[in-house]
Amino acid sequence: MDAKRLSHKVQSLFLRGWLFVVLIPSLGLGQTVIDVDNVPQVGDVMSISICSDEPNLTAVNAASGANQIWNYSYLTESREELLQILEPNATPWFSRYPNADYCAAFADSLYRYFVNTSDSVSHVGDVHPSSSDTIYFDYFDPLLAYSLPNVFGTINEDTAIGFVDGFGLWFDMPSRIETDAYGTLILPNATYQNVSRFKIYQEFNPNLGQGSYNNQWVWMSSDYRYPLLSITDLHSSLQVQMIEVWYNKTPVGVVTGLRETEKNSTHVFPNPVSENGVGSTSSKASFSQVKLMDSAGRMVRTFQTDQKRYSLLGMAKGLYFMQFINTEGKPTSTEKIVVN
Repeated sequence: MDAKRLSHKVQSLFLRGWLFVVLIPSLGLGQTVIDVDNVPQVGDVMSISICSDEPNLTAVNAASGANQIWNYSYLTESREELLQILEPNATPWFSRYPNADYCAAFADSLYRYFVNTSDSVSHVGDVHPSSSDTIYFDYFDPLLAYSLPNVFGTINEDTAIGFVDGFGLWFDMPSRIETDAYGTLILPNATYQNVSRFKIYQEFNPNLGQGSYNNQWVWMSSDYRYPLLSITDLHSSLQVQMIEVWYNKTPVGVVTGLRETEKNSTHVFPNPVSENGVGSTSSKASFSQVKLMDSAGRMVRTFQTDQKRYSLLGMAKGLYFMQFINTEGKPTSTEKIVVN
């Protein structure tokens, strides 16, 4: 295990991270409120667009305060990743985090485990799977993801303590967050109202070697269950600066999420289906398009018409997701399907 490899794993934590700090409950009038409805739910599936853009960070930081309009409609996608919210016991590492309530899985490359209570969400561990060896970031003093509710003006600090199993390193992670703005966010896929912005500073300080730090800005709407946009400025232990931007292409609404759309009976059958078979749906809704994505979030096939039967001829065996797009061009549900 060398310093370069550890630095790469830490980069993954920061660049796929969001809101890993404590937010003390506070209420305000006429402001966006992030509350319990915004906590991800098992079954949520989202497409994350990783962008090639490097915004002017000075301008990004300056766009704070009330009633902001953030225009990031120009963002250019370089690749797409699938984000799934899983039952922890459906993952190979459940025994390591037995108290976890859900796991956020990023394209099979990073698994993050969380514990929920009535007024907070805590981050308890990360797993980086690898064919050669798997790296674990275990938080023995968990870092609060967020306390609820939260509004504009909250400023707080927290420190997590953990161990990197595979490198034999202890670390602490001081964090500071300020809910520094609220307003309207414009992205390539849609315009979002009721948005709060979180300005985050976070460090990674190992007991051996040099650490890293990052500045991050995260946008989250009270209407959805996961952040809409993240911009991260990471300074690694190798004296390298990285800027990463991602946005949520298919956010799950607090009312129209996967669990709620299941009530509309949009189901795929048979499931599993054979590799030369046909998937059918039972639904009263009309769709303009159906997208078939693999387990890494890559779109592998599209069906352009409102049909009830979808050919999977030639598809490799494995896990896929069928995303249903309504006549307004918006995703309404996502269904898992297994090809065997």
